[in-house]
Amino acid sequence: MPVFKTLQHNLSSSDHAAVQLADLIAGTAVAVAANQGDESYRQLAEAIQPHLSDECILADFDIIDLAGDEAPVNMLVLEALADRADRGMDSLIGMEAVYAMAKATLPEFRRQVASKEQGPASPQRLP
Repeated sequence: MPVFKTLQHNLSSSDHAAVQLADLIAGTAVAVAANQGDESYRQLAEAIQPHLSDECILADFDIIDLAGDEAPVNMLVLEALADRADRGMDSLIGMEAVYAMAKATLPEFRRQVASKEQGPASPQRLP
């Protein structure tokens, strides 16, 4: 995480127009990628395509393993980072504890997901 040490402030789209613009561009690029072949996105795709490269950061759903431990741990860490940004907190201080908590609570997370996938329990009859 040495790159993050250069950041002096957490940026929020509610406070910085540049972040709003970046969110808009990223969202548009994702929408175009998700709707390839849809004629209504053709003009946007033509405008965006020349600016894309192999270094773009878009999810590669062929390699993401949602059944593994990395995705849910990263989800919790990203939620913590977003919360810290919203509250103007330092993004690095205490992150070791966030990772440790995410890893420690992973078994409970898995149990909750499994119980939701099984559906609601059948009501039990009282004697």
